[in-house]
Amino acid sequence: MTKDYLSNYSELVVQTAVKLCAIACAFVALQYGLVMEYTIPNLIMLAMSIFLVGLFSYFNLTKKFSYKHAQMTLIAFFIGWLYSALIGTLIAMFLIVPVLMLLALYPQKKFRWKVMIALWTGYIIVIIYNLLGYSDVLSFSIGLGVFFFYLSACYALNALTLLINKLSLDVDKNQQQLVKSNAQVENHLKEIENVQQQTTDYINEVIPSLRETVNVTEEIAKSIEEHTQSVESSSEKGGESIEYAEKLDNSLGVLETKLENVTEAKEDGEKGVNSLSRTATKSIKVKDNMLNVAQLTEERANKIIEVLGSIKSIANQTQILSLNASIEAARAGEHGKGFSVVADEVGQLAEQTSNYVVDIEKITKELDDSTTEVNKAAKALNAIVNGQNKLIGEVIEHFTNIDASVTESLKEMSVVGSDLTSVKNNIEHLNTQLESMSAVSQQISASSQQSLSSLQEQFNSMEKIQEKVNELGKNDSEAVV
Repeated sequence: MTKDYLSNYSELVVQTAVKLCAIACAFVALQYGLVMEYTIPNLIMLAMSIFLVGLFSYFNLTKKFSYKHAQMTLIAFFIGWLYSALIGTLIAMFLIVPVLMLLALYPQKKFRWKVMIALWTGYIIVIIYNLLGYSDVLSFSIGLGVFFFYLSACYALNALTLLINKLSLDVDKNQQQLVKSNAQVENHLKEIENVQQQTTDYINEVIPSLRETVNVTEEIAKSIEEHTQSVESSSEKGGESIEYAEKLDNSLGVLETKLENVTEAKEDGEKGVNSLSRTATKSIKVKDNMLNVAQLTEERANKIIEVLGSIKSIANQTQILSLNASIEAARAGEHGKGFSVVADEVGQLAEQTSNYVVDIEKITKELDDSTTEVNKAAKALNAIVNGQNKLIGEVIEHFTNIDASVTESLKEMSVVGSDLTSVKNNIEHLNTQLESMSAVSQQISASSQQSLSSLQEQFNSMEKIQEKVNELGKNDSEAVV
């Protein structure tokens, strides 16, 4: 939208300059027609001037200036030159011949049209001032001045148009990048939310398993304690001790299966945390891209402001020159009225250019305000990403502790299993090895207590992880809102 707005303004400036030049030439021709002597040669000259002005205006206003139209204009030039030579205005030769050479030799069509129009305008001014009685040198000087002024104005406005279009294209591209970056941020936030949900589900599955494991371990500890008392009280309960040992063996198998489930859940949780970490890294890259795009947009806006300052200075100087020209035309009296009209039109053109510059400055200010908002959004995203990274680090640390606890529990379960095997062997020789059996039972009891403590720590760690994940989900929800 900004690009189209600036392009329309630059095109409007160029079209206004062309229209005003055509209108100025028409005013000069009509003014001369009111004060001249109505002879046949002068009427022919007036008709030819008005025809050329009308042809020039039609081609430029309708943008239908083709090669065929150029040939028609060349024929009109040649007729005017021949007529001027016949009536003694030989100075026209110095304008027409260079025009024909440039149009025939120069390869760029756009340049040929501009040179032809500029020289044609100067040619009409020379003819008019020459017929008004001015000297050839003065007429030629005025026509040459009009030629260079028009050509310079065309090139200045053309360069300004190209520059504004280029800057507008860059601004439009930067806005597209900002929109794309915002979409990426939304996608990453959705991915983070999904990973958080998966992690919460994993933890919800693990916590019941740990709770059941703790209960089983407590039952094992009670069974071992009862078994120890039975061994110490009487050797007649050897068969019952064997049954207890088998139950303990089965319970240890169940406990080992639960621990394996906890390990698998822990691994799934680590995968979810790693995915969350990668998503946070992508969010950091998106934030950096937003900051770079905002900085580039701000630099482009500053360049536009510098160019507008130069244009405003040129417009002010043009108004001063127009005022000086009007003063000089007033001093010339009746013969300077035509040139006074041209000076007034040039002054109005400069004033319109200044107004366009003010409008473009407003657009640039709005663009600068938008860039400021983007910078604020990028900084807010940076704070959110930093908070996420901190919470992710804490979650990873808790998973590491769980891994160590599970590994230690598996080792202790292996020791308990070995001890239970020894218990069953010792029960068979209960009558001769009661003292040894009692010591082994006490060792089993101590190992079971250690396993129970380790599992309790795992349970507490999982509850902390769930709290961190819930806190992380709350922060992401606030960020999305």
